[in-house]
Amino acid sequence: MGNRSGIVVTGASGFIGSHLLPQLAAAFPGRPVLSLGGPSSKSLRRVDLADQRNLTAALDGFEFDTVLHLAAESSVAGAIRAPDVVWRANALGAITLARVISDLSPEALVVHAGSAECYGESFLTGKPLDETACLKPSNPYARSKVAAELALTDILPSTARVVLLRLFNHTGRGQDERFVVPSFAAQIARAEKLERDVIEVGDLSAQRDFGHVADAAAAMVAVVAAASTLPQLSTFNVCTEVARPVEDVLNVLLAAARRPLTAKVDPARMRPSAIKVAAGSAAALRAATGWSPKRTFEETILEVLAYWRQAV
Repeated sequence: MGNRSGIVVTGASGFIGSHLLPQLAAAFPGRPVLSLGGPSSKSLRRVDLADQRNLTAALDGFEFDTVLHLAAESSVAGAIRAPDVVWRANALGAITLARVISDLSPEALVVHAGSAECYGESFLTGKPLDETACLKPSNPYARSKVAAELALTDILPSTARVVLLRLFNHTGRGQDERFVVPSFAAQIARAEKLERDVIEVGDLSAQRDFGHVADAAAAMVAVVAAASTLPQLSTFNVCTEVARPVEDVLNVLLAAARRPLTAKVDPARMRPSAIKVAAGSAAALRAATGWSPKRTFEETILEVLAYWRQAV
């Protein structure tokens, strides 16, 4: 990729995007970045990725050879409630993006921020999965992300270089309360402020790999830096390689709470998953780029609590 060629970031106003943009600026100071946000973005260029005319207009006049595609509807629960919204954003958005890239920059590097949810029922083995594991998505969100991967690989020309990232759970400052770590952290912060004694939780037994969002962003930067050494199509897991019970998250947060708190199971939050353990291997990404996570589990979780103490 050219030293001064432009980088397009979709979903730049989102959770990962807010952490990625500063890293891109630091890693590639001579390269212009076009940040495409969603309809709620105020400081970034607004664009509907599912609208080809709108997307083409947003890219008009900007020379680029790298696209980091982060834009997505990312809530599993939200996808179950409104699958049409998720399919439009994730699948149709990828189709439209691939068409536009094919027209404007057919040799571009395209990095897709996908999800380990794509593996779905393959996690039932209980063993860490690598990128060769079968894709068996088990919910509308996961199916839409598989569709996005297929759309990019089918529609983009053979001259493009495509990197499919499958991100495991990641958290950090700015993640909203639909997700488990900020849900617990926000409740604790409010309990401290309002002198409450109870927080509500759901299923604590599922084991998940919890990484830091800044490490996930760093994986994307590492891929861009190593692009010239990668094949035309690469797939990489992004994970810490350690799966922990959700209860571990709760225990770290309760230990740091400024008042004694009791966790109460709320039946409305109980969404027991058939996937008891979701673990992965990041060996391929490590070998290709040298990437490895830098933040510990504890500092990752406590950073979210610090954020919510300021936010509530």
